[in-house]
Amino acid sequence: MEVVRTNFRAARRVVMDAAIKGADFVAIDTELTGLQAKQADRYLIADTLEERYAKLVSSATQFGVTQYGVATFKWQADKQR
Repeated sequence: MEVVRTNFRAARRVVMDAAIKGADFVAIDTELTGLQAKQADRYLIADTLEERYAKLVSSATQFGVTQYGVATFKWQADKQR
């Protein structure tokens, strides 16, 4: 479902609240106005998890959010392979 400014309140009440409350897992994705604030924030294959996280935080705090997505998931045990 595409939610925009004009239908956000109605969609939130009808769809999003129910989907989030009934979800087993919720994922949030953001689109920012940029990716890396400076060259030092670029990822390196040798980075540890802590180093990569610090670089992500450094970059994310320099840019604004232009849009975000919410995906909800419900576990269905009977659908396993």
